[in-house]
Amino acid sequence: MTSCQIRLITTMDEIAAVCRLQAETWGEEYVIPAFRLRIDLSNDGIIVGAFDENRRLLGFTYSFAAVRGERRFQYSNMTAIVPGLRARRLGEKLKQAQREEALRRGYDLITWTYDPLETVNANLNIRKLGAVAVTYHEDYYGEMPDNLNAGLPTDRLQVSWHIDRPPVRLEGQPLPALAAGTTRAGIWPFPRPVAALPTGPLVAVAVPANFQAIKKADHQLALEWRLAVRRAMQSLLDCGLALAGFDYRGKDSLWHQYLFVPREKIGYAVSGWD
Repeated sequence: MTSCQIRLITTMDEIAAVCRLQAETWGEEYVIPAFRLRIDLSNDGIIVGAFDENRRLLGFTYSFAAVRGERRFQYSNMTAIVPGLRARRLGEKLKQAQREEALRRGYDLITWTYDPLETVNANLNIRKLGAVAVTYHEDYYGEMPDNLNAGLPTDRLQVSWHIDRPPVRLEGQPLPALAAGTTRAGIWPFPRPVAALPTGPLVAVAVPANFQAIKKADHQLALEWRLAVRRAMQSLLDCGLALAGFDYRGKDSLWHQYLFVPREKIGYAVSGWD
């Protein structure tokens, strides 16, 4: 594959390709239909696609226009990449193109939810893009039978990407609110809560590097991670901290960690979400 074009999706043929990639990624039952996507595009929604030299859709990101009180923003509902192509940084390229288009239309905020245990998404959303979070949704979607979510509560972080602001830069040695224990059978890390919630200026919450592999191998351990991360993150957010960093520890690490700081260190107001 020699070239890749990132551009807005506008035609019904391109929208149909978006629907097919949705089905391949999440299953037919979760496809947003083409007519709904067309309506959103007609009302300031944005779909950015990545295409190869044969005009085949390689990935997309989709957001719709939304209003909360007096705040106008883009709600980014889904991003999907053809399997095997994530190493080409297509997700980051698509999100940056989404950002540029949203800024061009007068928006300064894009928000979305994602599973805090999906570290590939965390690395993109928090570390690379610079989104922040102050809201943790417990079992946000209820039971979902798809391959990524089946059998566990669908907890989600609500991230806010302030696209007119520079990313937050974090410094210092973090204190753990949730650590990763030594591996079980030399393969999987397990959650190790600390005795008391730390009060330092930089606090860390560990997460496993490959949650889906843990889920397939040891469902009980996956549930332990879900509940431990939920308790730690909710406690920190309730104490007035904000999730503002992701410490990626390398491709061979069994775990990575989120970084939390007092909200005043963000440098701008971060809205919570019900």
